[in-house]
Amino acid sequence: MEDFLLTILGCGTTAIDPHKGCPGFLIQSGGKNLLLESGSGTLYRLVKTGIRLDEIGTLCYSHHHPDHVSDLLPLLHSLKWDPGLQKYPREMNILGPPKVLDLYHQLMLFYQDSLSPDGNRLNVHLLSTLERQVSANNLIIDCITVDHTPDSTGYRFSIQDKTFAYSGDAGLDANLIKLAEGCDLLLCECSFPNRRKMRGHMCPRDVGALIREANPKKVLLTHIYPQWNSEEKKELDKILESDRVSLAKDCMSLSI
Repeated sequence: MEDFLLTILGCGTTAIDPHKGCPGFLIQSGGKNLLLESGSGTLYRLVKTGIRLDEIGTLCYSHHHPDHVSDLLPLLHSLKWDPGLQKYPREMNILGPPKVLDLYHQLMLFYQDSLSPDGNRLNVHLLSTLERQVSANNLIIDCITVDHTPDSTGYRFSIQDKTFAYSGDAGLDANLIKLAEGCDLLLCECSFPNRRKMRGHMCPRDVGALIREANPKKVLLTHIYPQWNSEEKKELDKILESDRVSLAKDCMSLSI
């Protein structure tokens, strides 16, 4: 059985929180590294794990909102100009929905030679979620549209008989249930309390319904905004009574 590891680099939201970074997750499988989301501060926490930026084989994004993609620019800039990362030619995939790939093209257009990859050092391969299933980093990656932005995407990452599902930012719908169905680990957003739920996001009531319908083996809750009062936090506590549900925390690692 190949290793299949998840490290939480940031489990927060767009709200600046001293205890939670913006979304960023490291997936390691078969000696390869995939960076899922790269919100602000992700790169700093990544290198603290001992992983170099040039050891990332694939970048994967759920959607184009800044709290999920803002470290893409410094990552590309470092890969081109950091002398310590220029020793060997390398390949890197960027997987994302059309808006994310458009962002990449716009960055290249704006920064031009100061950012565009040098084929002698870095070749970037763009992979669209419109393909619905791609292979990267020894993983089979299923791309499923979720309810947030028009092209927001949730992912199922599979290797051998293990499956990890990631909701991204998403509201509860049939696609999200399909995404999470029977997975070994579901990393699921739970942004707001029940009474303040916003479209395109989840609340504890939705998470409970998703667990009942999809029956994931383990659930890790992420993307929880900090402004919950004491009564609202009881809604989270009720979900956490289940042995298979826990809260994501920055810098935690677990085997899938």
